[in-house]
Amino acid sequence: MIMMLFFVVVVVVIIITLASIYYRPQKSYLCSLNVNMAENGETNEDMNEKLLRENGPNIIDAFMYDPSKAFDEARARGVLSRQDYDKLEGEESNADKLRKCLHIVDGKGEECAKTFLEIIYNIRGTYPRLGPWIEGYPPKVEEDDPQKIEEDDRGREETSVHDAERMLQHLSDTDLHFFLKMERSSLSKGLWKEFPNVCDAVREAQLLPKCDLKVNEEQVAFFFGSVKSLLYIMSLIFFECFLVVLKLLLKLGVLSNTSPTGLIKRSHVVLSKHIACISENVNEDEK
Repeated sequence: MIMMLFFVVVVVVIIITLASIYYRPQKSYLCSLNVNMAENGETNEDMNEKLLRENGPNIIDAFMYDPSKAFDEARARGVLSRQDYDKLEGEESNADKLRKCLHIVDGKGEECAKTFLEIIYNIRGTYPRLGPWIEGYPPKVEEDDPQKIEEDDRGREETSVHDAERMLQHLSDTDLHFFLKMERSSLSKGLWKEFPNVCDAVREAQLLPKCDLKVNEEQVAFFFGSVKSLLYIMSLIFFECFLVVLKLLLKLGVLSNTSPTGLIKRSHVVLSKHIACISENVNEDEK
């Protein structure tokens, strides 16, 4: 019983070892197609905060004599809270109050800066010293031309396709074969969506015998060689187990009517011929 368990364990270990050798992971190449999606230009996200900081001195100078109207509007529209308003009242001069107000608004983000600039724009007629900068508020944001966007996207796609084609040309046969086998993976779906022309070219490249047949022949030969080696090893193990079981049966008297020596010899001869035949086939395949 112990020998049979040992035999099963050995066979399982051998099968796992051979399977791990045959299905060894291939080196994968992740084609990183560097597409530069960012364009040169300033962002409009912090435009109002930037405008408020740049024109802070003009605002202080224009509202120096009576900033109460701007403060009341800011309080009414939620730019300044009750606590903020009390902080402004705690300052001694109007200039300090305005500096404090600008500091508070600047700390509340883009939306508060936008609302405060709208307040200044609406009451600009009362404060002529604001200067011409407020007349152009709010600044017009140029909308992107759909035709220009389409042309830019097409240009980026063509550039990426050329880069990908150059990468594929430098791949070895094994790597290209691996790339072609990824047809149903999530990465392959993304590549088909973004670069259909490149994927078509890769699929056509699969027809090349240099790429396909060479790899398959090597793998098939290795597989059958491994199977024959496994059969040879299993035959040796089975022979040893058979002899052990046979000796055990002889000791128990089950085979008392049979000549032990002759039976063992005949079994040894038959199994030896079988093992020699398998070994000879394996050696021929290796040559």
